[in-house]
Amino acid sequence: MTLAWLRLTTRIKQAGIGAGMIAAAGVISIPVIVLFLMALATWFIELGLRPSLSYAAAGSAGLAAVIVLALLGKSRVAP
Repeated sequence: MTLAWLRLTTRIKQAGIGAGMIAAAGVISIPVIVLFLMALATWFIELGLRPSLSYAAAGSAGLAAVIVLALLGKSRVAP
């Protein structure tokens, strides 16, 4: 009984650590995505677009990515 309990608690700890790492990756990825969108907007400005259009285009690209991810996630969750 004790060996089985030890294996179970070890696996639960490993799962908890893995979940924490996934959560940390999710939190850290937010500013990374913001920086990429800012770089995209800057690149559009360097190509000659007005800053307002550049930011709108970069925001639209980010919104499109969010919509695609949301729809893919919804299709996996729906029964």
